[in-house]
Amino acid sequence: MRPPASRSARPGFRDVWANPEFRGMFTARLLSRIGDHLAKVAIAILVYDRTGSTALAATTYALTFLPWLVGTPLLSAVGDRFPRRSVLVWCDVIRALLVLAMVLPGLPTVAILCLLAAVSLLAPPSDSTWSALLADVLSGDRYVVGSALSNVSSQLAQVVGFSLGGLLVALLRPRGVLVFDAATFLFSALLLRGLVQARPVEAAAPAGDHGRWREGPRLVAREPMLRFLVLLAWVTAAFAIAPEGLAVAVVRQHGGSAVDVGLLTAAQPIGVVVGMLVVSRWVAPHRRLRLLLPLALLSVAPLTASAVVPGLESLFALWALAGVGAALSLPSAAAFVAAVPAPLRARAFGVAQSGLAIIQGVGLIVVGLAAEHVAVLQVVAASGALGTIGVCVVATTRPRSRRRSLPDGTAPMSAPTTPRDAGGGPHSVRTGS
Repeated sequence: MRPPASRSARPGFRDVWANPEFRGMFTARLLSRIGDHLAKVAIAILVYDRTGSTALAATTYALTFLPWLVGTPLLSAVGDRFPRRSVLVWCDVIRALLVLAMVLPGLPTVAILCLLAAVSLLAPPSDSTWSALLADVLSGDRYVVGSALSNVSSQLAQVVGFSLGGLLVALLRPRGVLVFDAATFLFSALLLRGLVQARPVEAAAPAGDHGRWREGPRLVAREPMLRFLVLLAWVTAAFAIAPEGLAVAVVRQHGGSAVDVGLLTAAQPIGVVVGMLVVSRWVAPHRRLRLLLPLALLSVAPLTASAVVPGLESLFALWALAGVGAALSLPSAAAFVAAVPAPLRARAFGVAQSGLAIIQGVGLIVVGLAAEHVAVLQVVAASGALGTIGVCVVATTRPRSRRRSLPDGTAPMSAPTTPRDAGGGPHSVRTGS
């Protein structure tokens, strides 16, 4: 038993929020991601209503994930080779300009989707650099609490963006929503520039490292426990993503409105918010790692009942329950940072986040194609069943290695936060983030 004083000494949300740099990073990310999720709903509804194709609607979401396949090898290292605040500011400015280009009159849908892919190409350097900068701003268990808050902000952005997306598309039309998205990027850049300190590039990297991206995969591959946990995160992300890609088709087939699309798509993010708040505030640091496998199972197992529950309200509750499992990212955040040398952090985060983004993008395409031939809710249920089997298989590969104590009481290695909002659960990769 730990003495009560140790519990009260743990930093809370108020302690982390007192840091002005964190406040700037948090607010910038929250606002820009709300804008992006609004745009995501707008484009998905536009494509589905024009074509009636579930596969194309799911592919629209996938376009925000697949650029990680190119962007990670080419761009993730910039967060280790250039000042991290400058990298974030420039990524936001460039993305704002690309989003504004989407509103040009007469632009065909194909061109808009190409610009969307270009915006998403800047996600790897932005997200990996943001994660590395957070480790510079916060240390110890403050980093865990800050990670929880940032992940919660990402999920709140999804809740707000998805919930209001359909309504704002009706009020502002897609162009107005895209202009709002561009404005959030610009405001994010201003907040980062004004509130976050400029830091020089980290001291010399380990011997033999010349800023190459492959140092990140090498670092991940060397540690058995880290490999296991990254694989666990990838498996859960691959199968937990199905509801997001198929929510439009599910609601349309139930006769629901665009507002219903946003609400159902927000179910998992709402669950993520609840799960992360509970794990970060009411679970002691030394016990968090024990929750990895239960949370991983929770993120996929409830989806297996999607084909038998009645009505959209029951689906909302079921998918929200699955979202709680995304809190599995928190037990590993501090341990991951502690295990990675500071000069390699952006690349290490890039490896884990890119794998998650790529596998989520592929998963969206697969479930979209499957839904062309099988009932949509049966596809979601099958995804949950396969995910449950996958977690059980990965669990058998968990290494029984020695553990050394880290400052936050966790094991020495773990997977980084999932990128969907990478920052967060299986929904961490945002449109253009």
